[in-house]
Amino acid sequence: DRGIAAKPGDQVGNDYGWSQNTNDQWLSSRHALVDAGTSVIITNPRVVFRLALGSAATSIDEEGFGFDNVRIGERTRTILLENFTNSANTTKSSTTPAPFTTDEEYESSIINGFSAALVGLEVVKLNYHVNFPGNDPFNKGNAADPSSRALFYNVDKTPAARLDGYSPNPYAPFSGWGQNSFNTRTLRLAQASIVIRPAAPPDANITNTGKVTFFVDVTPTVSLDPKTILHVGVVEQLIPIASLGGDQTLIKTGETSFEYVAKKLLPSASGTRTSTHPNAVGGVLVAPPAPALPITYTFGPFEWSPELSKFYAPNTGDLGVVAFLQREDGDKEVYQAEIVLSLNDPPSSLVTALEPIRAEDVKVYPNPANQEMTVLLPGEVAKAANLQLIDQTGRTALQSIIREGSDRKTFNVSELSSGVYILTIDMGSGVLTRKKVVIVHQE
Repeated sequence: DRGIAAKPGDQVGNDYGWSQNTNDQWLSSRHALVDAGTSVIITNPRVVFRLALGSAATSIDEEGFGFDNVRIGERTRTILLENFTNSANTTKSSTTPAPFTTDEEYESSIINGFSAALVGLEVVKLNYHVNFPGNDPFNKGNAADPSSRALFYNVDKTPAARLDGYSPNPYAPFSGWGQNSFNTRTLRLAQASIVIRPAAPPDANITNTGKVTFFVDVTPTVSLDPKTILHVGVVEQLIPIASLGGDQTLIKTGETSFEYVAKKLLPSASGTRTSTHPNAVGGVLVAPPAPALPITYTFGPFEWSPELSKFYAPNTGDLGVVAFLQREDGDKEVYQAEIVLSLNDPPSSLVTALEPIRAEDVKVYPNPANQEMTVLLPGEVAKAANLQLIDQTGRTALQSIIREGSDRKTFNVSELSSGVYILTIDMGSGVLTRKKVVIVHQE
């Protein structure tokens, strides 16, 4: 509630809190522990969690309240942002501000600039270029997948966006509702973890054989709905208008660059039914109760042999692989998403000079780990890379190195306590790469 008369905790303004006396059942409530957009947990060395009670009434005759299942921790959900767009759409509404010349240009600018403003948050973006209301150059390279996703959401005009499968109405401009929806959606815990990995780790890269080849590992944190679909696909991260050649004339929206263009959904836009997994129990990917080790379900390999002419210059290292879990019917909720970025166009190999590297390009498996953990970099290092595992108290729990000319290191974690650790990678550039890893020992 907000504006509570009892002013619990003597707040300066707004007076947020739990209130009212009309609920007689357990409710789920979430709140971001942030101040001015920054995590208070990270920026303060000591944080105390208190409950402040207050009443504006002279007498209390209600039965009281209780708290159960309290969790204070990092957000775990990665949000999927899907956008349906058409580069020939010249429509401009009265709400589109200058200097934007079309609704498409304005909404695309909002979506392209939309990112996780808070620590630990991530957004996976997919732009589907459909063939209505006009000819779109990107649709020529892949017409079936955008059309199928548009049909799935009953979208027949653009721009139209979905956040984890949700929109307040089919064509509400994302600029008007996206941020608020994102703020509340990220407070929900992920219902699974997703790992996208090469088809033959650690000896292969996703795009080093003239095609895109990978597996997807799904580890449920709850037992998933039997109508859950695993969708995977390939995106091109950045396409400048100059790379379109003669097709530049088809761009009518005023845009000069295009991001996260959906290249191909695998094996098709229908995705893969998780209920068909050979280990699914009754068609459900089951998450065992604690303290049992998580169960990981592996899907794939997914393969795509693209026409290299379909990729746009000058960027040759801007492919991404996307995976997300979505309910097939009903509210079409997306349970979790993941993306691996900065992959080279096949058949190019990954570069060997890595100073510094991106966290999403570092593979750690298994994660969670029990006995051993392997850190795999996207290429051989030109000089030794220093590795550290930092525990939740800030103490260095383990140190190791990846030697010059190698791209991986396997080390024993059996003696470390179960918990969440931060893996840091120092390439000597003055910038540390950080990645969260989990160690879980079977009881």
